Amino acid sequence: MTNDKGILIKNIYYMLTYAYQSLRQTNYKEIAGEDFENIHDLFAAILSKGAAQQLKHELYREYVSELENLPVMRGKLNMPGTVRNKLQRRQELYCEYDELSENNFLNQIIKTALLALIRQKTVSAKNRAALRRILPFFDTVGIINPDCIKWSTIQIVRGNQNYRMLLNICYFILDGLLLSTDNGRYKMAEFSDGHMHSSILWRSTSMTVHIPKA
Repeated sequence: MTNDKGILIKNIYYMLTYAYQSLRQTNYKEIAGEDFENIHDLFAAILSKGAAQQLKHELYREYVSELENLPVMRGKLNMPGTVRNKLQRRQELYCEYDELSENNFLNQIIKTALLALIRQKTVSAKNRAALRRILPFFDTVGIINPDCIKWSTIQIVRGNQNYRMLLNICYFILDGLLLSTDNGRYKMAEFSDGHMHSSILWRSTSMTVHIPKA
């Protein structure tokens, strides 16, 4: 059965490379030569290499709103908070301002997926170690409840084009898109690349991968 699983995972990897052109790049080549016993280990290998590649370019940053007590004015004044400070005899202004930050929705999704795979017992020690090496670079990034992610609202713009494949792999990991059926098959929703310029979309159509008979 191990060999059958290996064939199944390899077929899934080939389908992923067909959907995501970035998986055909040189840094992913060694994945094609590896044998994986389960899908989580394959995703861990892809995500660790993809995140490491992104870190070479730096994490995507965007402006996020911050609220903070400050000794001088910054951004705009939050009046209720400032009044509260006065009542507490604190000589500070409660300010609201925008700051360019790595702690944004996209990086939170990736960090949450990294942690999910690190906790997954079916991920090999090798790939779990690779994920752990990446995690410190996400120290300033929070995590998010996967149930709260509205995947269809994620915007792919010029500044985060490199995140396209990573976010979709995270979707497989966190949303349980890859399903094992009772008769020993995996069903994977088909990726519609034509809509990725504006958002992450998945067709209701399915591709079915059969496990070869033993």
